[in-house]
Amino acid sequence: HPFFPATAMFAAYNPAGVEQVVIYPHVPFVDGIRQAAAETAAIAGPDAVKFAVAAYPEGGNYMGNEVRIAMTPAKYVEEVLIKRFRKDIKSYKVVKVESMPGWAKASLTLADAVPGIPVKTLAARVRVEYAVGTKTIHEDFFVLLAGVEMLKCNYWGSESASSVRAEAGQLDKLHSIHQTVVQSQRIDEKWFSRYIQVSQILQDLVRQQQKQTMEISRIIKETNDHVSKTISDSYWARQKALDHSNLQFSNYIRGVDQYVLPGGKSYVTLPSGYSHVWVSDRGEYTLSNNALFNPNQKFGGTWTEVNPKR
Repeated sequence: HPFFPATAMFAAYNPAGVEQVVIYPHVPFVDGIRQAAAETAAIAGPDAVKFAVAAYPEGGNYMGNEVRIAMTPAKYVEEVLIKRFRKDIKSYKVVKVESMPGWAKASLTLADAVPGIPVKTLAARVRVEYAVGTKTIHEDFFVLLAGVEMLKCNYWGSESASSVRAEAGQLDKLHSIHQTVVQSQRIDEKWFSRYIQVSQILQDLVRQQQKQTMEISRIIKETNDHVSKTISDSYWARQKALDHSNLQFSNYIRGVDQYVLPGGKSYVTLPSGYSHVWVSDRGEYTLSNNALFNPNQKFGGTWTEVNPKR
């Protein structure tokens, strides 16, 4: 794939038990290509439309992207993650689906969005139940899907997909380990440099309609090992955005939000779920969902309303 030439999957597991954390590979999909092809061929008549649409069947390939109708996170877990990467799960049932809008808003794809090109993100935690031997297992899948619309096509896929499992009733205890594994990921800067170079080469080859794949190896070998400032800046900008995304994910799991204190230079972490948060000149906090409540009228001191960190 010219934009995603490499991906990975790995698992960390307890060899003496059923506990494990899995991080899944990125699979690039495209939706809307059949509709776009049909519109282009419409001027030539119905037969031309059928021929054009038939060139892109569900599961087919378009420029390295698998043709699939865009899915919800729950559907993605069942149709992609379990069917393709978790052949060990033979029979299961979905017991809970919980939307994670805060995590979706912290998407790297949104952070890198180009003005005028729509980006849509969805995130959710999907819990499934199945058996391993005589044990009932619960596994939470965390999925963040991102789609970019270009030329009437939706190029979509999982920006982040991972799961953690344990025996039923023990799963919540493992979320801290799951977060540690997911947030400990770091891309090697030298490898990232080569990744970008390969991606750019592949894109050039696509634009030039060349298929001389051996030329890629020659160009890579001749590439200087020095990482340019542009690539380095891209690497660190991505790490910064990833840290922000991980913070939003962690806040969601812990049920907290960060609020900007008066002056805008410091923050405080408080329980989430409240629409109004006040801080006093004595460093006290009041949280409320009542839009008419004003602590300045109820308590002593001076109270200032603060807003969540964005």
